[in-house]
Amino acid sequence: MRSFFAGVTMFFVVSVAFGAEPQKPLPVTIQVTAPRVSVKHWEEAVLIVRTTNTSAEPLLIGTEFCGLPGVVNWTADNAQRIILLCGGACHNNLSTPVDIVLKPSETYEQDCSVRFPAGDFKAGPVDFRIGLKTEGYLTAWSDNITLRVEGGPPDMAELQQKREAYQRDFTAKGEVSQAPDGVIKRYYETGELYDERTVKDGKLNGVAKIYTKGGKLRQETIYRDNAAVRTTNYNGKGVAYDADADPGWGALHDKRYK
Repeated sequence: MRSFFAGVTMFFVVSVAFGAEPQKPLPVTIQVTAPRVSVKHWEEAVLIVRTTNTSAEPLLIGTEFCGLPGVVNWTADNAQRIILLCGGACHNNLSTPVDIVLKPSETYEQDCSVRFPAGDFKAGPVDFRIGLKTEGYLTAWSDNITLRVEGGPPDMAELQQKREAYQRDFTAKGEVSQAPDGVIKRYYETGELYDERTVKDGKLNGVAKIYTKGGKLRQETIYRDNAAVRTTNYNGKGVAYDADADPGWGALHDKRYK
């Protein structure tokens, strides 16, 4: 009997010695704001997420894919009530993935969005937190977020008419050959500014800018007689990087945003 317990004790000690290293807290703060806190349950709610490195060392918080701003390694603690969408995704990653490393006290900003599952939906406040998952660390959570969601079935005919009218207006403003000289502005369906371009003699000339739903500059292109001379992308830290060395980004952008 004594030798049996001795063997058990030895097994336990060896298991602890060679066990996985415990995870540590991720040293960040996560601030989330919602431009609209009251939404219809068939609408998409935009979240502006700011992640700040609170440590004294550089910190890898995630990776941007497809040339699109926003890291993707987010989760939510109320998955039964919401669907969280963050960062870019595509079938063929035409752009080189970009690791986002924050310096001490540096902040990274990105847009996320929330959708609500179809089916048996109950109107009222929806509470949730979003969390950043990084290998080797415990998930870091935001403070609680509350959205007031209105129920009831959508008027699909009215909704479709609004979408079609929006798309016609958006496309018409994109036809620069018929536009008068000046600045053309297009907007997201939610009302935020999408882009602004300068037209002269029926062609794009000068600086064109594209923005995120949170109002941050995402891309800046210089045009000369409809030809793009130089394009610069901006990540969630506001840092510019040259897109001309990555020709696939433009093709992907045309597919994703137009």
